Amino acid sequence: MTYTNYEYYTDTYGGKLISESDFPRLESIAAAYIDALTFGRTASVEDESVLELVKMAVCTAADILWRREQGGRIASERVGDYSVSYEVDGEPEVNQIYRVAKVYLGDLMYRGFYDGEYGSYIK
Repeated sequence: MTYTNYEYYTDTYGGKLISESDFPRLESIAAAYIDALTFGRTASVEDESVLELVKMAVCTAADILWRREQGGRIASERVGDYSVSYEVDGEPEVNQIYRVAKVYLGDLMYRGFYDGEYGSYIK
């Protein structure tokens, strides 16, 4: 799912790293990370203030992915069912994206049940 565009990235978020031609690809990957970390809850967000946080999280995640492409190091690699994990600034990018998502979207990352009627998460 697409959450934002290049204009938002440069004007509102203030992004300067990603080129306009690379942004759609990186935004798509970043959005997939955010969707996974929030168990798909971001796709149904209607509240504008929460949607703004989703956009910021996606832009930040896209920046992390761009940095990885510019020279991230391989942190681990598996041969069977080929898998690779990169490090950016000494930490795997998925960990950095998780920390970013937690800052912006902590409640949406809760693994429990959301009671929409009362607007809270049930533990």
